Amino acid sequence: MAELTSNQFTLGTGVATQIVPFHNAPQMVTIHNQEKNAGRYIFLGGSNVSEANGTHIDHSETEHFTLLPGATMWATTNYEGLNCGVIRQTF
Repeated sequence: MAELTSNQFTLGTGVATQIVPFHNAPQMVTIHNQEKNAGRYIFLGGSNVSEANGTHIDHSETEHFTLLPGATMWATTNYEGLNCGVIRQTF
């Protein structure tokens, strides 16, 4: 049975926050940068994600990912207090 989970995270600068936890099944993930002001980005990657090595999501943008079993996703930002919405569906 598919499981749907939604979360909201408040991200900080220079700190990686786990936004998609380990799961033993594949996960479809939707991530939304809830910031409305230009130049405020979410950077995605592993537990060591930073502005220098992360893939960014622009303000007000939504991205979709499929993660393999056991994968996690982490995020940071260049703007303290940025809100990040996450919806996960596991199979």
